[in-house]
Amino acid sequence: MQIVFQGVVPKELDYPDNNEDACIIDNNVVAISDGASESFDAKNWAKIITRKFASHAQFEESWLIDAIKEFSVLYNREDLSWAKQAAFDRGSFASLLGVEFHKESNSIEVLAIGDSIAVLINNGSFDKSYPYTSAEEFNQKPTLLSTNHSLNDFIYRQDFFSTHLVTWNLQSHINPLLLCMTDALGQWLLRTVLSKPNAIEALLSLRNQLELTEFILALRSKKEIRTDDTTLLIIDING
Repeated sequence: MQIVFQGVVPKELDYPDNNEDACIIDNNVVAISDGASESFDAKNWAKIITRKFASHAQFEESWLIDAIKEFSVLYNREDLSWAKQAAFDRGSFASLLGVEFHKESNSIEVLAIGDSIAVLINNGSFDKSYPYTSAEEFNQKPTLLSTNHSLNDFIYRQDFFSTHLVTWNLQSHINPLLLCMTDALGQWLLRTVLSKPNAIEALLSLRNQLELTEFILALRSKKEIRTDDTTLLIIDING
């Protein structure tokens, strides 16, 4: 597994430190998260859950509880204003897209909670995407991980793993590539790829951060993409 491209374009170019996307790569594991801007300190929450997944790719309740504890010690609730206390109590929210490559079986396991997506490319062409397969799905309210554990009850459902986890076997694929991206770019791609097959080529041709920034700004200027923190990761599965 080799990282071919990694870049992020913040929602506000003049304030890159406000970017609430997080991305971590560790050997054969990749984790991407998009913090929900309307929640309390989503930036740090996204960083924590990506770091947790990168260090232990098997999602489970104890993993999530440890992440919540790590977030909670960042703040002394009594030092916050009443408004921030209320926001802290409501919780922070973020998506999680976790990918693990299994070399022995030539397969990738994709965990997806929320609206960050993975796109599989076979021989230069779009093959499949997960968890969303159409642009319209981005209009729904996504399920997100929260620092308020009472709001994570969906992880106890019997269908959790069948709903949020998929394994892609790559035995028959030619030069497989995996594109991981946060929701704004994901929605654009799934909306565009059917009418403009060169949408994939446009992403694969990006060589550096500057080109990604120019590409995203051009889409924003034409109102083809939502103005949001935007992360793109391109992985050559066979390295």
